[in-house]
Parts: sequence; C-alpha cells; structure tokens
Amino acid sequence: MIHTRIPALALCLASVLATMASAQNQNQNPNRETLKATGSIKAMGAGMIHLVTDDGEEWLVKLEARPDSVWYYAEAEPSWLQAGMLVQFSGRFDAKGQPQETIGAVKVVNARPNLAMGVKVDQGVSAGANLFSREEAPVKQQTISADVVGKIAGIKGQAISVATPNARIQAELAEKAIVSVELTTLQMAKIGDSVEVNGWYPKGMKGRAIASRVTVRAKEPLKGWSKPVATKQDATAGKSKDGKSADGKSADKSGAKPDPFDALNGPK
Repeated sequence: MIHTRIPALALCLASVLATMASAQNQNQNPNRETLKATGSIKAMGAGMIHLVTDDGEEWLVKLEARPDSVWYYAEAEPSWLQAGMLVQFSGRFDAKGQPQETIGAVKVVNARPNLAMGVKVDQGVSAGANLFSREEAPVKQQTISADVVGKIAGIKGQAISVATPNARIQAELAEKAIVSVELTTLQMAKIGDSVEVNGWYPKGMKGRAIASRVTVRAKEPLKGWSKPVATKQDATAGKSKDGKSADGKSADKSGAKPDPFDALNGPK
C-alpha cells in the first residue's frame, strides 16, 4: 500500500472537525451544505483523503466513524493472486465437486457480514444435494452451476486451490481470466486513484468535509510481484569483502515476496 503520510493534515483538521462535530451534535442541519465530488486522490492519511476534484477544487475529507458506504474497486493481473486471499467465483461442477470448465472470472473480496464462505448451488438444494459427496456419482450425471467463496490455499500457474468449509476445490484459471477486486476498505487505495465522495460540510467552510459514502477505483491494474533476476554485478555491487552492504548490514537474501494484503492483515 502506497500512501503519502500527511500528519499536518490531521493537525489542520483538528479544530475544524471539532467545530463540525459541535454543529452535528446541535442538529444544525440547515447550516450544512451537501458535497458530491469526483476527482483523484492527492494524498491520504488515517481516515482522511486529500482529493482534487475534476473541476480543480481541493478538499480535505474525513470519513465518518461509521460511514454508510465505503468501496474500493480494481482490476488485477492473475499473477497478483496469492494464497490467503478471499475469492469468489462461479463454475460448473459434477456431482463429485470436480470443476467441468476453466474459471473465467475471479473476484477478490474481503470478509463482510453478508458474505458467507462456502459453495452455493444455483439450482436449489435438491439439484446439488450430493455435491462434494464421497459416494459414487451416477453414471449419467449432469453438471451443476455453483457459486464459490473461499480462501486461496495455493496457486501455481493456472492451477488454483480454494478452501471452503465444504471442501477444497481444485480448479484451473482460464488463460485470460479476469481478476477483479471489490473491498469494503480503502486501505489499498493509492495516490492517483479516482474517488467519488458524498458528504457534507458546514456553510462557510468549503474545502473541508465529512464523508458518509466513498468509492475509490484504482487507476491501474494491480500487478503481480516477480523476483528480480540477480546478476554477478548485482551480487557484488555495494558490498564489502565481508559480504555486507555499504551501510554495514548483512544483505537480505530471502527474496521474500511482499504481501499485497498487508493492509488488510494488520500489523505482524
């Protein structure tokens, strides 16, 4: 996650927000102006967005403690998918739960109250009552359409394994699978992403507002991480004879893959 930290923003908003909270507590709605703005993110801080509207106006916006709606949308390359991500997709399965086609579209989501993990059969319980059953399926069987929500247990190339409370599903991604991202958090938002804000501000305080609804759309697709190929020159550059870097620290040889969901997983 790439954010520009703006501690000064918090300081300059402190007195402003206190005044706005007072107006809210006193139920002085007639003194409010409605804000509906679209633009791009210029900077971000904890619960705050500095945006530049399509008309060139700049706003410092703070999210309500419990906003009505917060959404983050993005597209991603299939190589961006990683184990541990919560995904949602549809497919056709036989009575043993084996997918009968490649998966053409996958949506990465985050946990939310109205999203249950598992396999939901589209054609009703009776049609899919034996789905993932250990019993032998009839010789003449029909495929069943189902929606799957689960965590990626493993992914290598086009092969993907998804764990659900019902079973672990082994599937294949289509060669040009579409990967979308739909989150109810803004922790993956970046500078330059487009943003739509709905909220309010007290009269006479244009430029600073409280937002009840925020939607962010990623400017660019999320890309997968690839370990750079080290050359002999790279291996010796900036190191002393004892194998340490120029700053005296041992070189990191782990090549650890960064987790794009660090923002969602919380501090380690």
